[in-house]
Amino acid sequence: MIKIHRDNRVIFWLLIGALVMNILWSLRLELQAQDITIPETGPNKIIYELNTEGKKPFKLVMSGKTGTFQLTYDKIVFVLGNISSISKDWNDGILMGTEGFKQLIYMGKEEGMALRDIKNIYFIVGAPGDDSKAIYLKMKTDTGSTEIRNDKSTLSVGPKNISIEAEGDIDIRSKNGVLKLNGKKIHMNK
Repeated sequence: MIKIHRDNRVIFWLLIGALVMNILWSLRLELQAQDITIPETGPNKIIYELNTEGKKPFKLVMSGKTGTFQLTYDKIVFVLGNISSISKDWNDGILMGTEGFKQLIYMGKEEGMALRDIKNIYFIVGAPGDDSKAIYLKMKTDTGSTEIRNDKSTLSVGPKNISIEAEGDIDIRSKNGVLKLNGKKIHMNK
């Protein structure tokens, strides 16, 4: 699980709040532009369904009972609020996933981030378009491998091997001064 640094949480939640306000404002403008009837309401719930002229409809459900705001398009779902109403594992946060929540990305205040049933996961940290300064993290569930790449150095961990490549030095240190290498063949070049 990836933790979001405390100093960045405020910025993160402000950006998420701005995203939600942008979605609500865009939806309000779209609803005003189209002749929409009064939304379907139930006990402590409001449901909007917006048909997009031959495309798949958007559906917005705001529920006071579960404490959630849910936006659905086709089989993609975005949920904001009390996620424990969907999964008992998590609390308040943001959930993005497919219908039935078979594949999902969850971000919560206390738990950090969780990814579930996603075939390939890529994280890129660095300046856009400047590959030499970016850090890449790639995880593939089909091969069971993880790769970390920074500039010209690569650390790759697979189910049967570990590979470290670098143009410069590779330092392996032990706190108590013991380094053990165990294997059938060990080749060391000077």
